[in-house]
This record gives sequence, C-alpha cells and structure tokens, in this order.
Amino acid sequence: MFPDPVVFVDLETTGMTASDDRVTEVGIVRVECGHATEWSSLVNPDCSIPAAVQALTGISNAMVAAAPRFADIASEVATRIAGCIFVAHNARFDYGFLKHEFGRLGRAFTAKVLCTVKLSRRLLTDPARHNLDSLIEHPSRTVLVRVKGDSMIDAGVLDGDLVVVEKRAGARRGEIVVAIVDNQFTLKRLDLERGRFILRPENKAYPIIRPEGTLEIFGVMVGLVRKIA
Repeated sequence: MFPDPVVFVDLETTGMTASDDRVTEVGIVRVECGHATEWSSLVNPDCSIPAAVQALTGISNAMVAAAPRFADIASEVATRIAGCIFVAHNARFDYGFLKHEFGRLGRAFTAKVLCTVKLSRRLLTDPARHNLDSLIEHPSRTVLVRVKGDSMIDAGVLDGDLVVVEKRAGARRGEIVVAIVDNQFTLKRLDLERGRFILRPENKAYPIIRPEGTLEIFGVMVGLVRKIA
C-alpha cells in the first residue's frame, strides 16, 4: 500500500546526465482509488543514441525516428503525474530528467518524490545491493499497515496513517507492535504488568488490553507514512 494517488515512473535516456542527455521513453503507472492505469511512449530525443546505450536499453535510433518529441507528450505526462506521489527506483535520475525536459520547454515541474532505493536501504539491511533484481531475490519482511482509529494518537500515530511494520514474532517492552487479539490485528505499545505482557494504547480513552494465554506478535512498527494534504 502507498499513499493515494501515486505514480510509478520509469524512463529510458540517451545517457546519465540530465542536463545534457535526453529522454527516449517514458513509462507511467498511476494508481488511484485502487485502480491502476498504464501509459508509455517512445520519445524522439533529437539526437543520436550511443551504441552502448542502444544495447543496454534495446531502444535504437530507428525506433525513435518517428516517435513524438517530448514537447508533444509533455502535457500528457504532466496530467498523469499531477497530484501524485512520484515513485521511482533511484528517483533522482527519473525526476531530474523530467525536470530538465520540462525546463527546456519553459515549464516548471515539481512533485513529491519517494525513492524506492532509499526506502530499501532504510527498511532492508540484508541485501548487499538494492537494485530491483536484488530486491526481487530478497522478498521484504516489511509491510505497510493502514491505521484505523485514534488509540495511538499520543504516540503520533493518527487515523489513516500507514505504519511501516517489520514482520517478526518477538518484540521488546516499549516497542509499538501489531498484535493479534481475538483474530483481529491491533496496534499498541508492548508493556509488562506483573510479569505478563500487555498492550497499552497511547490514548487514555482506550483500555489496556490484557491478552489471555500467549500473546501473538505479527510485527514491530519501524516507521510511518502520512499523506500531507
């Protein structure tokens, strides 16, 4: 789950320098209200694509010769990204290239950016590398869980927030955990009372949960994502 709406962006280019090189392909997936729409277009860069880049991307000069120039698709790109969180793997690359392409047309381009490389480095300590192939080989133990209710507001966790949860069966006293109580998930602070674990809300309007029998921990909260209006 991600904040709504969100766009996943992937570009191919003639090189690595946004100020000098040009975009040769744009791919956008917009996810809004649970519905995903895909759009992509080759782009004529108005320059030759180096042979090494052609071999890397599979996009040749012949393929882009009749493709629209970025100026021809700029409004379409802007419309599809408007109002969304901009998500990309190594987002500085994709965002930087789009910003320069719009700049060449005298148009401003800004977006709130989420880089999945940075997110991977923050959440996953196991993989030696954080490229997409490596991440696919190392499935995440981390999930996003939508908060419902205000029982944790004094800990800064609000209704509608997404909490980043690392799945593990054990936790330490004082950690905020997702626990399973009566077959329902609940987010509370793990505490001890008379030698037994309890689940303490961070809102005095809610009672302490004192599980009977063994307490089942789904995972531990390690971060939080909040949509800013």
